[in-house]
Amino acid sequence: MVDLYGRAGRLEEALNFINFMPMKPHVGAWSALLHACRMYKNRELGQLALRKIVELEDKNDGAYVLLSNIYADYKSWERVSSLRQTMKAKGVKKLPGCSVIEVDGEVHEFIVGDKSHPRYGEIELKLEEISRCPRLAGYAANTNPVLFDIEEEEKEDALGKHSER
Repeated sequence: MVDLYGRAGRLEEALNFINFMPMKPHVGAWSALLHACRMYKNRELGQLALRKIVELEDKNDGAYVLLSNIYADYKSWERVSSLRQTMKAKGVKKLPGCSVIEVDGEVHEFIVGDKSHPRYGEIELKLEEISRCPRLAGYAANTNPVLFDIEEEEKEDALGKHSER
């Protein structure tokens, strides 16, 4: 129910549902609210949801990252930095992104920043070639989802190598 209310933008109703649950709310309920706060850019309620999640699971990296993304949506880079420092101080580490594909019965795993694949150079060249085609056709990347305080060109590069694009 929290997720349904949240996806519909009815954040206060989602919070009321949590507050009046007959049992102690679990991480899943607070996480659903936090996701909705990201979707609807509700910083204050997002902060509350993070506090509740951390009370239940103090090393929940996903919750910290979501709130950090909410701050980034507001271009509040000081808060992003502060939250990342809090994560570091508490020993909370975000697991790097990972993509897995199977080609001709062989599984290939790609982890952010890892260049150890035996065909990494070839793959990098092919990605660059593929990325040029849309640009030449007039495509301009929507860099709004890149939540880092970096130059536009760096944002486009980050998007071009992201597995969910």
